Amino acid sequence: MSVFDAPTATVEKTIAVGSAPCAFGQFIKPFCTQDADCDDGLSCTTDSYNLAQGLCTHSANCATPTATPTSTPTPASSDSHGDGIADGADNCPTVFNPDQADLHGDGLGDTCDPQDAALNLEHITLRPNSSMTSDNGSVRARGTYLAQHNDGLEANAGLRVTVSAVGNVVDTLEWAASECSPTSRGGLRCVSATRRYRIALRPVSRQPGTVRFRLQATRRAFTGLLAGPATLTLEHLQSAIDRVGSASSCTSFRQTLHCSL
Repeated sequence: MSVFDAPTATVEKTIAVGSAPCAFGQFIKPFCTQDADCDDGLSCTTDSYNLAQGLCTHSANCATPTATPTSTPTPASSDSHGDGIADGADNCPTVFNPDQADLHGDGLGDTCDPQDAALNLEHITLRPNSSMTSDNGSVRARGTYLAQHNDGLEANAGLRVTVSAVGNVVDTLEWAASECSPTSRGGLRCVSATRRYRIALRPVSRQPGTVRFRLQATRRAFTGLLAGPATLTLEHLQSAIDRVGSASSCTSFRQTLHCSL
């Protein structure tokens, strides 16, 4: 249906068939007498007729749907190295250690703790190599440490000793399990296949839980002018327990460094 402006004889508004005659505004004011005349055919509007203005008003009466918030699932704690312990609770989150062993209870597992227990380094002598044709350097050390149960006398995966001076590694000595054997007095003796370095561990009978060690290495290749303090780390490779001790009272004679507690 079309609505004409008489003076101009032009179409002012076209109303779809089936729509109320006044639904689209004031151009057909004579036809608007009640709210029903303003029905715009939309289900979500309230249609009303304003008698004073001769206009229809249409207000929304359907609430805008509220989106249901979606919860983001909390990711499960990761276990980046597959030891059965979530990284957030793992005392060695970057190293495989399912037993979570922590010898001195500092919250850092033995496997990744650079110092699990103390070692009393009573004396150490470091003599650098001075030969141009063969290695003649040497290391000698002795001291004690405390052991819990049998952790200080086992070598099921071998032993390793690292010697440092002023924080710099001077020499590393390592024994495979096959190079170690128990002694008649309940101790342990390890000798390298080349027989150039050895270490002996023995329990101190009068001091339960104390182990005494003696280290000797010859034909070593390290060189340089050495200064104290000197540090020795003894590591049991199976349990990954590192015992660390330093000697800071040092003297040097003919390039040989002598340090003691």
